[in-house]
Amino acid sequence: MKLINLNKDVYAGSVIALAGIFFFSETNKMNPDSVLFPKIVIAAFIILALAMVIEGVRKSKKNAFENKEKQIMTLAQIKIPLIIFLFITAYVIGLKLVGFYISTLIFIPAIILFYKNKNIVVILFSTIGTVVFLHFLIVVELKLMLP
Repeated sequence: MKLINLNKDVYAGSVIALAGIFFFSETNKMNPDSVLFPKIVIAAFIILALAMVIEGVRKSKKNAFENKEKQIMTLAQIKIPLIIFLFITAYVIGLKLVGFYISTLIFIPAIILFYKNKNIVVILFSTIGTVVFLHFLIVVELKLMLP
């Protein structure tokens, strides 16, 4: 039996669907009065991920028969997404350790510099604007505390 190379959409959709299933199960720990909207959003998330898997399987079958384009993921293709994932992971850990303000003041300039934009005005206005906007929205308007 000949194995076909699966399209990268199959892998991505599977990971997204599994994450969605995990998040859906976590909604059982939430307040029963406020769980409806997250469940609807996560269910839509899972449905779209499954559609992505189905489309990836179709592409894989088509490529197996036509033998034109192989969609094997290489390290070069996923290098940038993996680095961004590491940035986000560090940001989330930073949220727990030093709080929202300091983590955000480090994260936004780091991402901007990673994309090789060294314009100090862009870095300052993007960072300060984001922090001020989110502070106003979350703390002032919604009257919630930031970590």
